Amino acid sequence: MFSSWLRRRRAQPTGRLLPHSWLACGLLLTAAGLAPAQQLITNVGLVDLQAVTTAYFRESTAVRDLYADRDRIAAQRARLEAQLIELEARRLRAEQDGRNQEALRIDDQIFTQRQHLRDFVTVMDRQLSQREALLAESDAFLGELADAIEYVAESRGLSLVLDKNNVTLLYFLPEIDITELVIAELGRRAGRN
Repeated sequence: MFSSWLRRRRAQPTGRLLPHSWLACGLLLTAAGLAPAQQLITNVGLVDLQAVTTAYFRESTAVRDLYADRDRIAAQRARLEAQLIELEARRLRAEQDGRNQEALRIDDQIFTQRQHLRDFVTVMDRQLSQREALLAESDAFLGELADAIEYVAESRGLSLVLDKNNVTLLYFLPEIDITELVIAELGRRAGRN
């Protein structure tokens, strides 16, 4: 089949392009024009800024204190929850024994304990989040982070880097995630590696 097409093609005058040749040229030019655009689309990197921040500050005193407070708060929450469970068990025993007045008194304690637990969790979570945000937003860190991301992006030929926690991603190849490279670069700059 190819040889018959080639024979017919040789028989055609060479100074004139056939309609299918125009189509082939058009497709070739279109594909050549899309190549740079296609390359820009694939030069995207993702970075998990939360993971970078955690890795970078893991060794700092401020972060160690934050994690110690987080553990202390979690232990306090567990104690409050255990007290609530104990109160609920006492109320159930009082109800089963027919001590309705005591069951009502314990029910009031349960209500108060639940409210206290809810308030405690809300306030402590807000405080911890604010402290984390302050750590991550220090000018020195943000400058270093921007420099490290720029260095990794330029060395990998990336034209765009996104925070993968703040973008709705429907699909991505794991190879475009540069989180570990940024962490390594920050470590190198801090003299940790």
